[in-house]
Amino acid sequence: MKKLLSVSVFLGALSSPMISSAASNDAFVTQLGGSSSVFVEQTGVNNYLMQSQEGFSNIADIKQIGNNNTISAAVAQVKDIEQIIQVNSVHEEQLLADLQDVVANSGVGQTQIGTDNEADLYQTGNDNIATQYQNGIANIVALLQEGNSNYSLQYQSGDENYSSVTQLGSDNYATTVQVGSGNNANIEQNGVGNEIIVRQEGNGLSFSIVQN
Repeated sequence: MKKLLSVSVFLGALSSPMISSAASNDAFVTQLGGSSSVFVEQTGVNNYLMQSQEGFSNIADIKQIGNNNTISAAVAQVKDIEQIIQVNSVHEEQLLADLQDVVANSGVGQTQIGTDNEADLYQTGNDNIATQYQNGIANIVALLQEGNSNYSLQYQSGDENYSSVTQLGSDNYATTVQVGSGNNANIEQNGVGNEIIVRQEGNGLSFSIVQN
């Protein structure tokens, strides 16, 4: 069941995040609002995190386990819960199932398995849902959601894949699945009620679309 997320941004006290980090890892956390918490665990080397929260009663639980991983996430919501996980070796099917459960109950989920992967997410509005999943090496996924009741699933398995989704409006639906290496997918949805499902299996494939 999706949780209703309403935007109400006010400047307030900067709360103190809890960060546990190994050597050579970087974590930058910004919080504007009140009653929010960020819990960060970084294990490995050369991991990078930039997390921004704007609003009230937000909770982020972020784990980076491995090497050379990057997360960038910005959420402007009220009562939003994030769970972000990066690991180098886990049981893929179980982790993806767990991720879907997290998203169904909170609205945001990011999982990366491997090394040198990058995930970027910016979400503002009401009742938006975002899932980003990557397994491999040097994959990049980016998502921008501005509006209400938008849904995005980005799944990549392989190496050096790139997926970008921009949703500006309401009730838009986008699913991108890429399996292989060197694939590229770009989706832009403007307006209301657009739907697209993209699946690419192979190497060196490219897809781009703008829906208005």
